[in-house]
This record gives sequence, C-alpha cells and structure tokens, in this order.
Amino acid sequence: MTERDLVEAMFAIFDRYWNIIQWWGSVSFGLIAVAHFAVEKLNFYLLMLLIMLYGLFSGWVVLEYFFNVQILWGFHQDLVELGPLAHHGSRALIESRTVLKGVILQDVAVVLTFCGCNAYLIYSYLTRRSA
Repeated sequence: MTERDLVEAMFAIFDRYWNIIQWWGSVSFGLIAVAHFAVEKLNFYLLMLLIMLYGLFSGWVVLEYFFNVQILWGFHQDLVELGPLAHHGSRALIESRTVLKGVILQDVAVVLTFCGCNAYLIYSYLTRRSA
C-alpha cells in the first residue's frame, strides 16, 4: 500500500470506531432515560434483563474497539516501515502521542459511562421501591 492508502485506511478506522462509540453512547443515554422516566414500570427481572443486555452490548462494543485498534496499529506499523514519508501529515500521524492519549481517555470514559448507567438504573429502581 502507498503512504496515501495507509493514511486513508487509518482515518477510515477512526471514522468507523467513532460511529460505533456514538451508537453506544446513544444507547447509554437511552438507558439513563429509561432509568429516569420509566422506572415505575420496571420490575426486578426487567431491571436485570436491561443490565445484562447493556452489558452484552457494551462487551461487543469493546471487542469491536480492540479489533479496530489492532487494525489501526497494523496500518501504523506499515506506515512506519515505508521509510521516510513524503507528507508532513503522515509524519505527524505516526509521531503524535495524541492518538494514544485519546485511546486512554476513551477507555476511561467507556468504563465510567458503563458503571454510571448501571448505577443510576439500580439507584432509580431502589429509590422507587423504597418510596
């Protein structure tokens, strides 16, 4: 692959991952809405079902995330192995630590969002039951 092909492939991976995270974020906010507005309709079994389905869905998103990171890392290695790069943008892409920092922040955000959504769902359920 040429330098341009590799850079385009890397940005296609970034775009695909961003779409997956946006979709997951929408589901997470939907779960918060259920916890806030429809908690009166939840019984224990429905609560457990929601938590399990959200957990399975989040697990799938994490697997997709790691799959995309592996592909991205492979393209990164291919770009490094090309030797001296002709374009400043390509050099910036392989030399920048911003992507690594973004991956770390994304990991933290996903874990905290997952825990927060489940915690709020359980909190809303328990608060409704005690009232």
